[in-house]
Amino acid sequence: MTSEFEKDSIEMLDQNDIPELKALNLHNGTVYRWNRVCYGVGNGKPHIRIENRYIPSGPSMTDEIANMMFWVGVMLGKPKQYKTIHETMDFKDVKLNFFSAARYGMGTQFKWNNKTISSQDLILDELLPMAYRGLYSKGISPKDAEYYLGIIENRAHSFTASEWLIKSYRNVLQSKKRHEALQVLTANLYLKQAHDYPVSSWEVLQPDATTTFKIKKKVRHIMNTDIFSVDKKDSLELVLQIMKWKNIHHMPVINKRKNLIGLLSWNDVKSYLHKYEATTKSVQNVMKQDLITSTEDETVTKAKALMETHQIGCLPVVKGKKLIGIITLNDM
Repeated sequence: MTSEFEKDSIEMLDQNDIPELKALNLHNGTVYRWNRVCYGVGNGKPHIRIENRYIPSGPSMTDEIANMMFWVGVMLGKPKQYKTIHETMDFKDVKLNFFSAARYGMGTQFKWNNKTISSQDLILDELLPMAYRGLYSKGISPKDAEYYLGIIENRAHSFTASEWLIKSYRNVLQSKKRHEALQVLTANLYLKQAHDYPVSSWEVLQPDATTTFKIKKKVRHIMNTDIFSVDKKDSLELVLQIMKWKNIHHMPVINKRKNLIGLLSWNDVKSYLHKYEATTKSVQNVMKQDLITSTEDETVTKAKALMETHQIGCLPVVKGKKLIGIITLNDM
């Protein structure tokens, strides 16, 4: 790998110009290190920064600083017996702890000192005292140490950013389709970040949560993506049973590539309800093939007009030829 070199960096320095050091930036962008020295130019000023890649992100600036204070404090304040922890702790336990934390978050049970301990107990009883000791040993003011480590303690007692996201998203999904729920979640996350309150003080979003940002409603906001569909060779009996079981009035027909090839409505099949021989017919004998469809980026207003113009109660949503959703009058 290389980069286009337009000017000689040494010559630029001699002329009091600021070099971009493209090769160095390319190298830093492709080689991953936990700590790395990075060069950059911002607002016409060259600078060097040290990037700490192991510090977890936000969600607020205050949370980010608390994460750093906690980590650095623990590293500085760990007792002597942990200096040789690699000799006393089995690496299999370390690996298990790592994967468990990634999978279960604050629900993790850690292997620690030959016993099992919850993440809350490990943080509150073992790691936080180390962090306080480490920060105090380097002259960090008690006020700052207590403020930032208090944020870590509050998270252990309440919830983390991941837990806030999951709980809020599940709540909002009760009243909104997936895409709109994600937009409401993102908008509220942004507003809470702007105030820079620690995440442990955030109120979990409720099902009726909205956003002050203007969102132009598109088909993706209201379409159903949990779709029951059938193959053209399936029997009408199967279609009737699914429609009755799930109380649905429209059934898309797709092929093996999930391409939409037809559509059945309750009006198309209800006359076969008590005719056993007729129900053995295959779907392709009854399905509509001349279909009116929409894309997920179409506005709800245009989709509604399309349904009214063609007097249809169902509008399949396609991406290319693939079926990705469906809208009915109830969604409107």
